[in-house]
Amino acid sequence: MTAKEPIESRLEKLGRAIGSDESLVAKVMSRIDSIKADQKEFAKFNRSSLLKSFITNRFTKLAAAAVIAVGVVFGVKVVINDLASPAYALEQTLEACKNKQQVHFTFSKDDKLNKAAWVEYDTDGNIARVRVDMGIDSNGEANQVIVWQGGHTKSWNVPQKQLHLFDDEDYTARILYFVHRYDPRQAVEYIQKREQKGDVKIGIEQPPDRSKPIAVTVNYEPNTFLIDSNYPPMREVMLVDQATKLVTAVEVWGPGKDFGHKEDEWALLGIYRYEGYDEPFEEDLFDLEKETGEDINIIDLKTVGAGRGLEFTEPNLTDEQKAVATVRALLEALIAKDYNEVVRLWSVTDENAYMVREKLKQLENANITFVEIISIGEPRFPYREWMRMVMPCTVAVEINGQRVEKKLDEVVVHRWIGHPNRRTAAINLDALINK
Repeated sequence: MTAKEPIESRLEKLGRAIGSDESLVAKVMSRIDSIKADQKEFAKFNRSSLLKSFITNRFTKLAAAAVIAVGVVFGVKVVINDLASPAYALEQTLEACKNKQQVHFTFSKDDKLNKAAWVEYDTDGNIARVRVDMGIDSNGEANQVIVWQGGHTKSWNVPQKQLHLFDDEDYTARILYFVHRYDPRQAVEYIQKREQKGDVKIGIEQPPDRSKPIAVTVNYEPNTFLIDSNYPPMREVMLVDQATKLVTAVEVWGPGKDFGHKEDEWALLGIYRYEGYDEPFEEDLFDLEKETGEDINIIDLKTVGAGRGLEFTEPNLTDEQKAVATVRALLEALIAKDYNEVVRLWSVTDENAYMVREKLKQLENANITFVEIISIGEPRFPYREWMRMVMPCTVAVEINGQRVEKKLDEVVVHRWIGHPNRRTAAINLDALINK
């Protein structure tokens, strides 16, 4: 810029640098008001006319630049970050994340690590591999480890030393849903789509202090927080680094009255923390066979339990109808004392079948027989709705020859992983035997 360059040209250059940010103009005007300038000098500039000039030209860069220039005349310090930092938008985080091929994050509850996840993308941006460690104890050891890759799942039950192998579309959908919720590459698009549907409301707060994170608050309407789950209104706060625009944490909040806290407060239920972007994973992170070693029982759920349970071929049956049919078949087998059929409808593995036969022996020793189905109630979904239903039932039984009605609140119907149309059912016989 030369000394003889016209003031309009100078303002135009300044305008291109700052855009037409009203919040920035407001900051400068506030600072002008706070300065005790010489009255004669200030008289040359009328504040109200200056604001009027900006308002009438609010979408012109020249008007915004003029306000900044006047601020400089009166000694207002305009920080360069104010000029260079436009208002935050979610798209900035999308842009910052789009080329990240590896993301590692953890979940803590009450300051205790509970879950850890690693997500890897291929060169086309598709989810390639996922590992989730769940139920982490105070020693950092997980209770269950899941590895998913290309629709194939490996689930390691650590205490039981079992490694389950299976392919299941519903399970894959849940894994991908988890990634969409909490991997920043997917999460931003996820909440934007939910906002369009009216399920959530999004608010953004960007502190002037750039060392503090941007807070993106997502408010969920009742029963929209998780798939097929009844939840109260919930809230997530996504914290975004102002410099990198990467997500550093997600806080999960719920109404205090619903989670054992004060009724008029929101309760912090847990925090997802993002430990690293594109930091190389351990070489064998996704190789569970190598990690578990030789002392492991590998169970291929695609082949186990052939002929057990009920296999439904009718295309239009609902999950509830399948559950009722399975419970009815099990109860009818108990009434007929067809214990081989009971074992077939109940058990999944040979070990499970042995346990069922032992329970049936205890039933006979207690002189208890099933005689009639009185009612099968509506299903409840206490946990992982797509895998398990609880069907409350009322039956007539004879105990030592005396007929009595019994309510069975724990008749559970399981959907087999890897076999979406197969169901088994189980009854808590101890509730009858021990009374």
